[in-house]
Amino acid sequence: MELSLTSREVTSLSGLILLMHRADDYHVLCKRTLVHLSSLINFSKGIVFRIDGQDGELIYSDPVTLNRNNISFSEEEFISGKYRSAWLMNTSFLQSTVFRSTDIRDESVFTQSSIYKNVYEPQNIYYGIQNVLVGNEEKLGLLGVFRAREEGDFTEKDVFIISTIMPHLEYKLRQLKLGASGGAGFLGEDNFKKIYKRIIETVMNASRDTHIVVQSILPLSDKSVKYYKKLTK
Repeated sequence: MELSLTSREVTSLSGLILLMHRADDYHVLCKRTLVHLSSLINFSKGIVFRIDGQDGELIYSDPVTLNRNNISFSEEEFISGKYRSAWLMNTSFLQSTVFRSTDIRDESVFTQSSIYKNVYEPQNIYYGIQNVLVGNEEKLGLLGVFRAREEGDFTEKDVFIISTIMPHLEYKLRQLKLGASGGAGFLGEDNFKKIYKRIIETVMNASRDTHIVVQSILPLSDKSVKYYKKLTK
């Protein structure tokens, strides 16, 4: 099935990607991603974790959330719970991946599981999309968006949108983990060209009818804007 985005969605998506590349802080990156993603995908809750592998276990940390259902929940319940879920097998992949929960789980088993009773049900969430982020075979993070059962499952288009931003989020998480800035003043020319090429390819893959005009000034991180003060063409 061929998927396409509206002109509004393409504009929102390209704007989100530019803002992601401008972020020079983990929490700013995650919050921007979730807030702007919510204009493209309807979800009740969005969350980003950092993840690390240790002795075959996944260590979750630094949760950044966007709750649109106003239900209070301590993320420590999930972090410390060591829950087993069908999607955990997808975290063993050596590259980033996106999947809907319903594509890989047995519904009758899921509704009887401890992760459903202790994590999903108290938050009134049921359906989800998970994006496991891996860079250079190193686990970096997990992006998840969720909605209530009565809202219905996520669509293939929703998966497509998250798949589109996936390489950009993966790149930024790895960059920030290494302590590198996202700005032009701190990145070499070759790396900056790669970023722009990735942005253009992302938009063109999402909507082949879109015409792109590339500015002569590359997008700068917040840190670089403060550093340079004033920019000219």
